[in-house]
Amino acid sequence: MSGILVRSHLIELNDLTFSDGAYDADRQMAVAEIQSGLRLTADGSGLSNLSSEEWMTRWNQMQSESIPWDEESMRRWHRKRFEALRHDAPSAATWHEKRLNPGEGLR
Repeated sequence: MSGILVRSHLIELNDLTFSDGAYDADRQMAVAEIQSGLRLTADGSGLSNLSSEEWMTRWNQMQSESIPWDEESMRRWHRKRFEALRHDAPSAATWHEKRLNPGEGLR
């Protein structure tokens, strides 16, 4: 068997907001990178994987800045993404669904 597998990831950065609006686009981008393990390429035309070192650097920086990283905030974000993607991108929706309640589904 041979062939090429092409996969693309859709990450909606506009949904990464915090309730008090205290975080700018750079900080929201850092949260998106930590959650996804991906970063925008230098020219902004695609995504590439973060190395372990890059991911750890971002994680440590976020921890030192005391960005709220509580489970309820994460659940709200995953629920919102699940609802937005469930009809048009079911595989992406499933990814979010699994992170809402491991072992349980929403459908």
